[in-house]
Amino acid sequence: MATLSSEKRVRQPATPKGYDSIAAFLQEMRENYTRAVGGQDEEANRDAMREDIEFVFGEQWEQTAKERRINARKPVLTINRLPAYVAQVVGNRLLNETEIRVYPDHGGTKEIARLREALIRSIFKNSNADLARDEAMKYQVIGGVGYYAIEIDYAADDVFDQEIKIKHIPDPFSVVIDELSVEPDGGDARFGFVAESVPKTLFQKKFPWASVTSFAEDHDQWISDEAIRVVSYWRMVEEGTKWLALMVDGSVQRFDDYDQVMAAFEMGMVVDREGEPYAREVPNRFAQMYLCSGNDILEGPYSLPCTSIPIFRVPGWELRDGEKYVRWGLVRYLKDPQRLHNYWRSVQAEQLIAAPRNKWLATREAVAGFEKDWRASAISDDPLLTYNAEGGKPERVQAPPLDTALLNESAVTVQDMRDVSNIHEAALGMKSNEVSKVAIQARQQISDLGTFIYSDRLRMADERCAKVINELIPTIYDTFRIAKIIGPDGEAALTQLNNPSNPNTDVTLGKYAVTVTVGPSTVTKRALAAEQMMGFVNAVPETAAMVMDLVAEAQDWPNAAEFARRFAAMLPEQLKPQDEMTPEDQQKAMEAAQMQAMQQQLALQDAQLELEQKAAEIEKTRAETEKLKADAAQSLANGEARITDVESRIQEREINTALAIDERTE
Repeated sequence: MATLSSEKRVRQPATPKGYDSIAAFLQEMRENYTRAVGGQDEEANRDAMREDIEFVFGEQWEQTAKERRINARKPVLTINRLPAYVAQVVGNRLLNETEIRVYPDHGGTKEIARLREALIRSIFKNSNADLARDEAMKYQVIGGVGYYAIEIDYAADDVFDQEIKIKHIPDPFSVVIDELSVEPDGGDARFGFVAESVPKTLFQKKFPWASVTSFAEDHDQWISDEAIRVVSYWRMVEEGTKWLALMVDGSVQRFDDYDQVMAAFEMGMVVDREGEPYAREVPNRFAQMYLCSGNDILEGPYSLPCTSIPIFRVPGWELRDGEKYVRWGLVRYLKDPQRLHNYWRSVQAEQLIAAPRNKWLATREAVAGFEKDWRASAISDDPLLTYNAEGGKPERVQAPPLDTALLNESAVTVQDMRDVSNIHEAALGMKSNEVSKVAIQARQQISDLGTFIYSDRLRMADERCAKVINELIPTIYDTFRIAKIIGPDGEAALTQLNNPSNPNTDVTLGKYAVTVTVGPSTVTKRALAAEQMMGFVNAVPETAAMVMDLVAEAQDWPNAAEFARRFAAMLPEQLKPQDEMTPEDQQKAMEAAQMQAMQQQLALQDAQLELEQKAAEIEKTRAETEKLKADAAQSLANGEARITDVESRIQEREINTALAIDERTE
């Protein structure tokens, strides 16, 4: 996407699709702008926001009251306490970090999800997103709304690779979005404008065919004596339709027409649903940008395949009562107590200035001839005052004490500001009634909860920003390249994207879901980790020798790394990190590993020999058992044979006896 800083000449764009002429397109653009910025509610909110901003940088006195006090030579003090309250809310965000998480959806993998997550984190870091988001939050807290955006540009002047950047918008009044948008982050806006001023000479050099005239009397803000006001006009476009099909691998793939769906279905790539491909026709929606002046299209169209315009709104409080819409930030209702505070402090100063003056009671005769000296005694450095004795000695009138009611009212207005903002002494680092750490943290938490709406609205914008980046990654990062990514620990590394030989680097495939949370920053986590590590070591001192290098590394004082290195050098060889070993340590570790391997081998051989001996003993015992069984069986068989022999002899003897008896009988 071209940038305004470039001085190259560009061709005049063609008529946008769907319009009879460029004039018709510009007329619709101007109508959208007028309707969005000129509505009664939006105009009132913008005027109130301007007053809030002016109030913060010191315009805190009503003009008539200010002039009256100046004419009376009375103090007009501005004790501006508001920047401290604004800084407290914005600074609280600086102590936290936005945690981006990417999860695989249709056809996605965990490996590519982690790669996309690291890439989005890198985009936030490399484009200085902290500045863009902090500025948006600053105006959100002061006046009720801030903005930031996304732009696409070349990674360098000598390459064709493009990259996504988060754009800082320094002027919230330069942004106008769809008046019908109701989502806090502007995700449902149909169109949006981001204006900027271009020096007239650069404008004429870059766009020689464009007119340097205002397009209407009521839009003279688009041109000045020194600069031309141009806008990036974003709009959501529906151009034709596309087909989405559910593939057999679970992914959802886009097709330009139904014939392509049927071809993939016949190849068995699309899920079969009762003989028909599982597909549906949807509108082809995308975001489109034209760079325009009052009467001309200067550049475009630039189209991005995302589901919302890349302008991110960060609002404060917003309320609707059915008739009007009101928006405000932290400052709006701090202005009255701040005005009163300025007034009471000015009156205090007035009384303090008047209090040291010398006032005298004297007769006319006593100061006759010396009236000028006595009248100037309040400002004179002369210690000598002369009077006429016959008139009596002049008496000095003591100045009245400072009215305590003024002091009380000044303190009341300060407390009013704390109550209105819900930011109390503990949150501002001031001494309060809380003395214990727990009580102070509890009061600080109350203040954080009271202003949480501001950080939560920023989180919503960050989440939509991360989702838009996730949608753009397959289009912008669609070729093989080496990219710098940032891991969850904040460490940067170079990695390959879309390497044909490694499918786990192809960030163009699959669908992925994005979530954003806000948590303690890396610095805060580091300090908390160091504190808890020391607590653990104190509770279990016998572990100190094994973890002291990690404790030292977590500290945030000079030479902490050297402490960690020295402690690591004293660790046992098996606990030393491989990448931190010296060559001598590595040699010792290798020898120790070899010795340990030999000991393990010997132990294994001893165990194997012992096992073989036990197996032999078991086999011998088994053989002896079998022999005993065989002997027992043989003994049993012999016994049975003897019994049978005895029984046969008895039977034979009985038969012989019977025969003998029969013979005697005969």
